[in-house]
Amino acid sequence: MALGPAGLVVMTMQRIRARPTPEQRAALSAIFAAGPGTIGAVVVTRNGVPEVLATVRSTEEYLALAGSGQLPPDHFVYLPDDV
Repeated sequence: MALGPAGLVVMTMQRIRARPTPEQRAALSAIFAAGPGTIGAVVVTRNGVPEVLATVRSTEEYLALAGSGQLPPDHFVYLPDDV
């Protein structure tokens, strides 16, 4: 079956999206290692290597941590979409 240019672009984008970034992989590893109740992770990239700064059990816990000024401005937080 032949794909046109649009089909190839769509197929390529689907494959790229299916692969988690190194930051996402670090966050998922930390969430699973932290145990039950953990829903998210705060990640920063230092020297090209993702580092998990904290795991959180709720959106409110993340907001309190972010509001405390303890997180660097270039951090990423990974939480489920439905929270």
